[in-house]
Amino acid sequence: MEDRFDMETLLTLRKLTTAVAESLHDRLSSYLVTLQPLFQPPRVFGDHVRPGPTTSGTVKGAKKAFVELQDSYLKLTRTKLYNLPQSLDGPVSFSTSRPAIARVEYPYEASAGGRTKSLTAISPLRWVLTYSGFTPARLADLLAQGDQVNERDLTETLLHLLLMTSVVQHQPDLVRLLGDLGFGVEAAPLPGLGDLQLTFLNAPVGTRRAPDELMIQISEVSGSPAFEEVVRLEDLLAMRAPLKEELLAQAREHAAALLPAAE
Repeated sequence: MEDRFDMETLLTLRKLTTAVAESLHDRLSSYLVTLQPLFQPPRVFGDHVRPGPTTSGTVKGAKKAFVELQDSYLKLTRTKLYNLPQSLDGPVSFSTSRPAIARVEYPYEASAGGRTKSLTAISPLRWVLTYSGFTPARLADLLAQGDQVNERDLTETLLHLLLMTSVVQHQPDLVRLLGDLGFGVEAAPLPGLGDLQLTFLNAPVGTRRAPDELMIQISEVSGSPAFEEVVRLEDLLAMRAPLKEELLAQAREHAAALLPAAE
């Protein structure tokens, strides 16, 4: 594909990418609505967050999870980038537990023919999992305000992003469920936000950047520094049903003689 990655190919792939991205975005959003109860912070932190649990009883591992949240928060607030008060006492307040997804953007330096251009690359099939309204973009905007930033807004946004990552990491069954639905889960930083670990959801289909020369050319014509990655067609062709593959593997192990030769 890369050998014939010309303008015509790129335009075709961008149309396909838009259709695939819209379909998967809508599907993932509907999944998150159904799964919302699993993203409630009290499920992991118990009475260390407010509002607290709706039922009585101790949440196993809540204290340990809260200590880990404190450590993650303090490691960031001690840096020059965040420069927030270096203490976090419980219970921590959260204003929403509704999960949402935000598209992934990152800086990219394109270089071709002796020219370089600073671009903003967009990954249309990869999303940051957040609590509604508390996005990486909002955090970046607050950090850009420097000493003029509203400390309360910065703290609240940072904590909601940290809460999401912790809530997901402490529920392996939730991670497995998202995987069974076709979306991989990973924690990773995003350029410009320091060592903050965000939660990413990856579609079962990957994307790639166009060659730098094409990206520079299109950017100069459009006047926009933003460039969207395009779907990897070979990933679409290679997609498999995970549950089918898992069960077939068991069949090959326990009943190989009964399977058709093609299996």
